[in-house]
Amino acid sequence: MTQAGNGTDILLIEPEESTRRHLRRLLGAGRTLHEASSGEEGLEVFGETAPDLVVMEVRLPDRSGLEVLKAIRKMDRCVPCVVLSREADPRAVVRALGCGANDYLSKADGWAEEIPESVKGLLKAARESRRSEPLPSPAPVPECVEAMVGESAAMMVLREKIARIAAAPVNVVVRGESGSGKELVARQVHALSARRDGNFVDLLIPGLPETLLMDELFGHEKGSFTNGDSERIGHVEAADGGTLMLDEIAELPNDAQVALLRVLQEKTFRRIGGDARKVRRSDFRVISVTQEDLRDLCERGAFRRDLHFRLRQVEIVVPPLRERLDDVPILAEHFLLRHRGWLGDWARGFTPGAIRKLSEWEYRENNVRELENLVIELICRGEGHKVEASVVSLALDERQGAALGCADFTLPDGWMGLSYHEASGHVQDAFQRRYLEHALHRSHGVVKEAARLADIPRQSFSRMLSRHGMSRRKRKG
Repeated sequence: MTQAGNGTDILLIEPEESTRRHLRRLLGAGRTLHEASSGEEGLEVFGETAPDLVVMEVRLPDRSGLEVLKAIRKMDRCVPCVVLSREADPRAVVRALGCGANDYLSKADGWAEEIPESVKGLLKAARESRRSEPLPSPAPVPECVEAMVGESAAMMVLREKIARIAAAPVNVVVRGESGSGKELVARQVHALSARRDGNFVDLLIPGLPETLLMDELFGHEKGSFTNGDSERIGHVEAADGGTLMLDEIAELPNDAQVALLRVLQEKTFRRIGGDARKVRRSDFRVISVTQEDLRDLCERGAFRRDLHFRLRQVEIVVPPLRERLDDVPILAEHFLLRHRGWLGDWARGFTPGAIRKLSEWEYRENNVRELENLVIELICRGEGHKVEASVVSLALDERQGAALGCADFTLPDGWMGLSYHEASGHVQDAFQRRYLEHALHRSHGVVKEAARLADIPRQSFSRMLSRHGMSRRKRKG
């Protein structure tokens, strides 16, 4: 259902007709409304209409609303999204915000009164952002490309390398740990390149069956499959004149590697089921994103050398956050401003001590994404005040404890030949060492304090440290 409007389009993804009818009354005046009752339909309508704002239920009949939200964020990083849910659990709020929601309204808490103001505020903020956001240098980057936050030396080098490589007509491999910002780097390369006016088309490779992967890459002609009653444009074709980003390229199956190599060599392809004489052309740049070193995979025979040669004309290595901890304060404030407004004034900032604590954590699990999720959690714990160092310590201790609890204490080779007591002793030793590391981390290396936290006599604690060859640091200052 569509209502005539003034140029502002809103997409409603809501399975219940009664709720959609209510939303029409609340939001329809002077706006164009597009409706969908399922996740798949919602994504299809979103692609066709490019709305200015999305209102969606988190529980959809065909797939998780959070999965749909992530897919929308893949297509458009800027469009404001409001999530509706029957849940009022703060953990559900955190999950939705972590997937890209701008606001979260519980249907149990008077959402009908809140949603018109929420929509009005989000649309106004989006308009003001488009008008006021300064253009970054060295070249204009489209507003929908997220800014690269950080002023450390490593970030300065990274920005300079991105700008230099973007200007060259070469294929790029972007390598880095999970959560370090590889996709953001790829989007920056596209946005600063001569292809910026072309499409940026991204394909996440892991988890796709090979037949579906080939269809995603090359598309198909009408009648190619059972129930295939329409043609489909693949990612290679859609990227013509622009950029194709292949996410987790190391997972690309061998047959797909051969097919991709042929496209890169000849700039031609055929849709699945197409006439062998009907060759299509596509001129695109490839940016391959990976956590793996493709050279190592080539050495092990897990990746084709000739394809690697075509893909890796230059490489950008994204530094992990632990190598640029100087950026943690500015990133933390950035994430606070991004998420605080939609959670209410649960946190009004960080104390200097809290920032110090955040800057001491190494973020080995998920890098920048780990910091963002931590900031969202701290906002929820803020209780209307600035986040204190003690609150950060508690959150980090809980994470350290969870990591300790999930640790994999592996047994040595040939362990089945050991006696029960020998095997269990090995596991106990590994656990003891991990526990001691955790205790020292909590006490900042002060042995007396670590022993107190562990409820172990100090002399016994010191003997345990010596047994494991661990340093006994003293309090500084």
